[in-house]
Amino acid sequence: PATGEGGVDLWTLGVLLVMAAAHSAVFLGWEVTYPVFASIPSSSAGQGWSTAEIGFTFAAASSVLIPFSILLYPGLVRSWGLLTTWTRCWLPALVLIPSFPRGVSLLLAAGWAEHSGAVVAWNYLSQMLFSLLLGTGFMSCQLMLFDFVAGQPKADSLTALATGYLVTAQGLARGAAPVLCGALTSTGLSSESSTTGWFSRSLAFDVLAIIGLFLCAAPVWLLPAGFVPDCRTRSTETRTVKAASSSAQGLLTQ
Repeated sequence: PATGEGGVDLWTLGVLLVMAAAHSAVFLGWEVTYPVFASIPSSSAGQGWSTAEIGFTFAAASSVLIPFSILLYPGLVRSWGLLTTWTRCWLPALVLIPSFPRGVSLLLAAGWAEHSGAVVAWNYLSQMLFSLLLGTGFMSCQLMLFDFVAGQPKADSLTALATGYLVTAQGLARGAAPVLCGALTSTGLSSESSTTGWFSRSLAFDVLAIIGLFLCAAPVWLLPAGFVPDCRTRSTETRTVKAASSSAQGLLTQ
């Protein structure tokens, strides 16, 4: 692997930063795209939800994410390890993201009303599942980076630098995600209304799933073998679970 000054493993650091940035882009991309999709009026074959109705779905998602992060996530990390937890959360999310808009469209096409039980349940279920599956990914990114730094030469001085890289990468992704998703949503809707269009209103969700597949889930296989401990040794287990609990509790103060 490529190494930098002091023998730092630049390859692993780069892969982790790409994973973290892409995760931020997908998460924020969903939060930008979902309200636009849910507010498409019924005259355009959408569900036509109001701002308040959309906001309640986000509130429901947050209400399940916080206890999950504090009570269950540390146990998953302890049992599975960080990389396995990351992968097992991402794989079902890759199915959920493109399935959500198609599920809404199918329900509406089948004759269900915009505020029917089936449409409401699908929206809330999708929001809560997405939040549970990927909401803890921010903690996983941070923990994987810290674990990487701990194994590098001059770990103390590298911690601040690596954290700065992480924040910068995530910030750039958050800045690009709304622009990308806005353009994709507009393109999808315009294409759908054209008789010769190739795309549908699901385009932005599809691209988010592709980003997640190639830049979040797949890069795990690019990391060196045995990079993240399996969290079964007592010292590693204690450090990882404490860090997970601390990061999760931080959600309550944000």
